[in-house]
Amino acid sequence: MAAKRRNLRPYYNHMLSDHHACVIDGVVHAYTDGRWLSGEDGVARILAGMDLELRSNERHEVYEMLRLTAPQRAFSPARYVQFANGVLDIDTMDLEPPSPELIVPTAIPWAWYPSAKSDAVEEYLDTLSDGNAETLAQLEEVMGAAISRVRMACFWALTSPRASAGKSQFADVVTALVGADNAIALDVHQLGDHFMTVGLRNKLLCVSPDTPSSPVDPESRGILKRSCTQDLVRADVKNRQPLDFRPFCTMLVVANSLPALLTDEGLKRRCVPIVLTGQFPEGRRLPSDELANERDMPALLMHAMAGLARLMEAGPTRGALSDEAFGELEIASSTVEQWCDDNGVNAVSLDGETCQESYRSYASWAADSGTKALPKSAFEREVRKAFGSLSIQKCRKNGSTPQRRWVAS
Repeated sequence: MAAKRRNLRPYYNHMLSDHHACVIDGVVHAYTDGRWLSGEDGVARILAGMDLELRSNERHEVYEMLRLTAPQRAFSPARYVQFANGVLDIDTMDLEPPSPELIVPTAIPWAWYPSAKSDAVEEYLDTLSDGNAETLAQLEEVMGAAISRVRMACFWALTSPRASAGKSQFADVVTALVGADNAIALDVHQLGDHFMTVGLRNKLLCVSPDTPSSPVDPESRGILKRSCTQDLVRADVKNRQPLDFRPFCTMLVVANSLPALLTDEGLKRRCVPIVLTGQFPEGRRLPSDELANERDMPALLMHAMAGLARLMEAGPTRGALSDEAFGELEIASSTVEQWCDDNGVNAVSLDGETCQESYRSYASWAADSGTKALPKSAFEREVRKAFGSLSIQKCRKNGSTPQRRWVAS
């Protein structure tokens, strides 16, 4: 005998009246215990607290009822940041109690104490920045951008050729600072996969760990740009209609060198390279393990807020190390240089090859890489610039007809 259908209307009404359920960007949000939860998982968590015997299909049905009929609302302005002990208005620096009237989609797990200090935090940041004031300012700005939904229109690339410089550790520290529920690890090469893109929704931080130097497809580059500018993004959700939302997460790329995705002019303008020159002692415990506590994290939040204030007033800090990194990038940004690096091309390998053969190889690489090939004349000029020992001469090889070839002096 089939089970009697449960009346789900009381659960629906309870979600509306006691949990202020509403729809934002096509997703249900609900308020409980001083914070907002979102999506089907968030609603299911609240419903489980009401009745553990509710089956998954019943929770889904309540969610769908809410998604179709709950009031449409919008997030509170980005100037509001929620901490464990209240909601901070960063314009006035007033700390207000949490309220269902303030829809802040992300809650930082640490308390806000404007007098918080920690010797461990100061030692960590001094080691990480290697005593460089500009690097310290940039690290503060990454953390400030991460705790806030304010539109920054840029992303950060954390680089260092050194081992134990602290790149991945800093990504872990910032993740702990915003809270693991508010962060996602997603390689920039995966951003264009629309089933992965949905992971950016309602996140404060997206870390691309150990980013390889291979070129990134145009779709992923486009998602990265739209994440910086908070333009509308479309994502696919299994068994659901596509979801449109505006990401507000801070993008942090971790790489040994500025990756090939920055050959895109639009991304290069939005990138803030942070070059780490220091080194942590071997065998030391991870800073994210040492600092993730209720004493040190509030002190780290003070640095984050200093960085956020500077970003909002003057934009990201650019220093000598950043300028040097961009200078190296100008060389790397030449698609010819990238073609040479990717294919092991040098003056010796080109000696005797026809200019037409080498250009065909380069144009094919550019098409596969999603980049625009230079005209043939510009390509030849770049090759001569890269390899000063090469010239172009019309000559024979192995009895063939005379053709324009590369000749090494």
